[in-house]
Parts: sequence; C-alpha cells; structure tokens
Amino acid sequence: MLVCADDGTSSPAAQEVWTSGDGGATWVIQSRDNETSFSPPLPDLGSLNNGGDPYGLMVVSDTSAWMINHNEDDLVSHDNGVTWANVPLPANLTSAWQGGAEVDITFADALHGWIFSKSGLWVTTDGGTVWTAQPIIGVVPGA
Repeated sequence: MLVCADDGTSSPAAQEVWTSGDGGATWVIQSRDNETSFSPPLPDLGSLNNGGDPYGLMVVSDTSAWMINHNEDDLVSHDNGVTWANVPLPANLTSAWQGGAEVDITFADALHGWIFSKSGLWVTTDGGTVWTAQPIIGVVPGA
C-alpha cells in the first residue's frame, strides 16, 4: 500500500491510496480525496476525507493500515485502503506535531502500536482507540 500526494503549495495535498498484491509489479487505486487534482476522474473509488497532509503510512496487515498526517488526525483503514476513519491523536502530541516536530507510527500487530516524536512516546494496546504517554527511558541520576 502507498499514499500519493500532490506536492504543491496548497494544504491539504491532493491524495490517492494504491495497493499492490504482487509485490509492486502492478498497482490498483483504492481511494482518492474529494478535491483531488489528480486525473482522470474515476468512479467507484473509496473516499479519502483527509484534511491533513500524509506524513507516513504503516501497513499493519493485508487489510489494515494507519496514515499519519501533518495538522490532522491519524486515519485508519480496515478494508485495504478503500475507506478511512479519523482517529484523534493525543492532545500534547498534536500540538508538538503542528509545531513541526517529526512524528512516526509503528504497529507490532493490529492491537499494539506506538507513536513517537521529539515530545514523547505513546502506546496503544487496543488498536489505537486509547493512546497512553510512556515515561522517558534515560540515564539514572548518580549511576
């Protein structure tokens, strides 16, 4: 799975999501934003209602993926990228991100994932419904 975005000056960027079932030899478009500048218009595509700019994509399984966005909630898809649902980020992570901090997301499986940035680390054990800030691991004073 990949997300393509128009790297123009407008925000949000025009976006499409594509998947491949043969290791990238061929690609099929799954969804497109409603205001896209991509052409030609294609019927029967999923909708990518994303008000942000795609920053990263984490494919969790054959059908599930997370898209992390700049200045917008994360998105999650459980149908191979056809439909996407907004998933709110933790408030202090959102403010750090909007300030230009780098953010990334990773999942070990459909339930266990992490979001990390310069401002901290968050973990989920329920597929992203709840994110919990984790203490910073560092050097023990006096050790």
